[in-house]
Amino acid sequence: MAIKGVVFDVTSGGDFYAPGASYNALTGKDCTRAVAKMSLDEKDLNGDISDLGDDYLKSLDNVFDGTYMKKYPVVGYMDYLVKGQGTKQRIDL
Repeated sequence: MAIKGVVFDVTSGGDFYAPGASYNALTGKDCTRAVAKMSLDEKDLNGDISDLGDDYLKSLDNVFDGTYMKKYPVVGYMDYLVKGQGTKQRIDL
């Protein structure tokens, strides 16, 4: 799963991310918006955070830094982050 362009290996969190588990919908894609909104709605399972307010962005940063960066290994980066392409993302790593 990817958040803010960073791809994490969440294999160790199989209770949450394995097929049939509660957060499986987040795997295999950039789910930055869903994490920011704490949402599993299909419409939020993408990386577009361009329209989110500061409260959502602060929540995103807290979860990104406090959970994912500490708990799961980084295994790669989304192409838009590597290439430095303009996106609809507001990313500050």
